[in-house]
Amino acid sequence: MGPGVGERVHEVRRQRRLRVHRGARRRVDQVEPPGVQERAVQAEALTRKAFRSRAKDFKEEALAEFIARIGPNARQLDMEAEKLCLYVGNRPEIGLEDVQAITTRNKNARAFALGDALGDRDLPRMLRRLDEELWEVRLDPQKSEIGLLYGLISKVRAMLMLKEMLREGWVKPDVDYNRFKAQLELVPAELLPEDRRFNPLAINPYVLYKALPQVKRYTQEELVQAMGLLLECNQRLVSSGADESLVLQQALVRIVQTTENSTGEATGRSHNPVSQVSPAQ
Repeated sequence: MGPGVGERVHEVRRQRRLRVHRGARRRVDQVEPPGVQERAVQAEALTRKAFRSRAKDFKEEALAEFIARIGPNARQLDMEAEKLCLYVGNRPEIGLEDVQAITTRNKNARAFALGDALGDRDLPRMLRRLDEELWEVRLDPQKSEIGLLYGLISKVRAMLMLKEMLREGWVKPDVDYNRFKAQLELVPAELLPEDRRFNPLAINPYVLYKALPQVKRYTQEELVQAMGLLLECNQRLVSSGADESLVLQQALVRIVQTTENSTGEATGRSHNPVSQVSPAQ
């Protein structure tokens, strides 16, 4: 290999990795979501502190499931950690089965649940979660449709980045949580964007791990299109007089509904056409 060829190959590969994000980045720079990822990082730190202050060890899968069920509320995390520690009694370690047995899903976990329903491409469940969120928006003046949208933008962005990592072979699709985290530690950081918004290593590992089975439900092109639809939705929400709930619902239905790929196979599992979806009341 001649001089300079290695550097050129390196640059070509880097540009190829970033190509799928460029179209979305032109507009997403105008939208800086107070993302779900940041709240997930805070929730993990609080939960680790709560368990260790009570002299309890835990399996990583148990920790991740606990956070997914409770959500990012600090007070609720501490209260549920106390309840869980009482449940396990003298046992030194908390397992996944303990979390599943005693921990209930809190309404604050909807910050994750709506994005998960979108990732799972489950239209009925997504519409139920969206309806719950929109009801909360009506009751809580600190919440808004824009806030819901920004969380979904973060979700799709994470799925896009994970899709690229899988294509590069940096992570494998069928591993447990501990092995997945170990794989992330081996990803060459120098090949990734410096901007944390577009760097998968800046995302909480459990957010990426939960998205592993979800990215199989979308092609890369569909994820790019989904980002475009969400950013278009953002523009409509801030610049038009349309009903915010309906605008958001229509965008999500277009993303999740089943389409046919080039082989004639359905890429999603939803079977509800847009025409059958009524506006949120």
